[in-house]
Amino acid sequence: MAGLRIAALASAALLAASASAVLAQDDDEACWKLVDSLCGPTSVGECFVSMAQWSAIPDSCLGPVQTAIEMEREANAEQASEAALPAKGRSWGGHLRAGPGQDFKSLGALSEGQPVTILERTDVLFQDLPWFRIRTATAEGFTWGGILCAIDTPLDGVYLVCD
Repeated sequence: MAGLRIAALASAALLAASASAVLAQDDDEACWKLVDSLCGPTSVGECFVSMAQWSAIPDSCLGPVQTAIEMEREANAEQASEAALPAKGRSWGGHLRAGPGQDFKSLGALSEGQPVTILERTDVLFQDLPWFRIRTATAEGFTWGGILCAIDTPLDGVYLVCD
C-alpha cells in the first residue's frame, strides 16, 4: 500500500513539474511577443535602455529580458574580440608555451616589450584572463593574456593597451 502511495505522489510531482515547465514556457512566449512588439527590429539591449520599456513589461518578464540582454552583451563582446584578431601587441615577459597553460613545455622566454602578433584567444583561463596563441618574429606558441598588451586597440582578455 505504501508503495502505491509513493508511486502516486511521484506521478503527481512529475505532472506538476511538467505543468510548471509548460506554464513557464507559455510565460516566456508571452514575454517575447511583448518584447517583439515593444522593440521591433531593435536589439533587446538597445531597446531596454529606456526605463519606459522596463515599465511596459510585467514583473514575470524581467528575469528573461535581463538574461537575454546579458547573453546579447556577451555575444557582442566575443564577436568584437574575435573580429580584432589577429592583432599587434607586446609581451610583458614570461614564457612562450607549447599549449595554453603553465603545464605545457616552455618554448622560450619572452622579453619585456617584445613585439608579438596575437592570433587567437583560447577558452583556457588563469586568474580570469585567457591564454592566447601568439607569434613572435621567430616562433609561435601560447602565452597568458595577463602578460600581453594590445597595441592601440583594446582587446578583451589582455592586460592593457600599449603604445
